[in-house]
Amino acid sequence: MPNEVYLRAQRGLTGLVSAKVATRLLEAALRSRQRSPDSIDGELMSRLLLGPILRELESILPHEGLRHNLGRLAQQLRRLHAAPSAERPLPEAIVYHEPVAAPAPPVASPAVSEVTLERFVLAFAHLDHVRQVAVLRQGGEVTLARGEGVDLATLARLGLLGLKLLSRSGRLHTYYLAHSRGQLFLFSLGVDTIVVVGAPELTIGAVLATYARLKEEL
Repeated sequence: MPNEVYLRAQRGLTGLVSAKVATRLLEAALRSRQRSPDSIDGELMSRLLLGPILRELESILPHEGLRHNLGRLAQQLRRLHAAPSAERPLPEAIVYHEPVAAPAPPVASPAVSEVTLERFVLAFAHLDHVRQVAVLRQGGEVTLARGEGVDLATLARLGLLGLKLLSRSGRLHTYYLAHSRGQLFLFSLGVDTIVVVGAPELTIGAVLATYARLKEEL
């Protein structure tokens, strides 16, 4: 029976990928160390998260925030049932928080074609647990919308709030908000912003992977 370390690692990974992918990643990592879900300890699991599991996720997910999220999970697992030890602690060379550069002056972004915007909207709309996708102009005007869940006026207000937060952070191009009733993603795309509204069950990793794939196709 999987122990608490394994179960917590699995729950942590499902915030980035589906439960099936999380289980596959953990099982492959455990096999490489000849360990089982009932015998893994927090120290080894933290090494696996920041080693083979991180490398695997970097091949399918955007790198932004990935190392930080896995690093935080690894720290939690390392402290789980930790006992006093005379061994030397792990070196602190692993940095989870990347230095934040001073906000760069805003640069005018090229406009994206309506065809491209519609392709983004359709791709997000086909993801499981996505309720609504819309394109928001800088002034708050909704130019494209698909799905139901939030009336357009409310969606525009939420989008404008997100745009203000994005503008305060310089080069930040993504905004994410989680609530017990749903999730909100904002992706800056040229002079427009893609707004994705999802149910609580929506997997963050699926949304980010879709965005990364679409950006590569531009």
